Amino acid sequence: MRKVLVTEFLNEKMSRSFKKVLNIKLKSVLDSLPYGKVEYLNDLFASFIVDFACKIVAGKGYGEVKIGGTKLKDMLDEMLILFSGSYSEMFPKYGWILEDLSGWTRRLNKHTGNYDGLLEMVLDEHIDHTNEDEKDLIDACRSMLTTEEMKGKFSLQELGWS
Repeated sequence: MRKVLVTEFLNEKMSRSFKKVLNIKLKSVLDSLPYGKVEYLNDLFASFIVDFACKIVAGKGYGEVKIGGTKLKDMLDEMLILFSGSYSEMFPKYGWILEDLSGWTRRLNKHTGNYDGLLEMVLDEHIDHTNEDEKDLIDACRSMLTTEEMKGKFSLQELGWS
């Protein structure tokens, strides 16, 4: 993975591409700022970071795409809340009871299902993606995988679970 990251993703051509994407996104953010008015910038910069990271990694912005009725930014906010700690970390023996009673386990399962849907959607879009001019991180990793591996079709023997 390190070899792919360095040779395919951190080369000079991709660096120029990242700079171009950064300039476009930054211009968009600056143009959207209202003149002469106080604006809360937290949401603006959070959406900028999400859009920029999605464009670099997946080739397009997923900020406005809804997965399971939830936008990506809301999924990231929920992830920060859920992964900040659990009762099982504080009470290893009985924490799972508190997590079930508080609904933390249900929220975590729903949240991971949303991320699974997002990853499946992104990988499905990249299976037939052949445009060499707009190569992103997923395309670089895809060159090492077969279609079955991208779709997650593994046997128990391949995973070493048999």
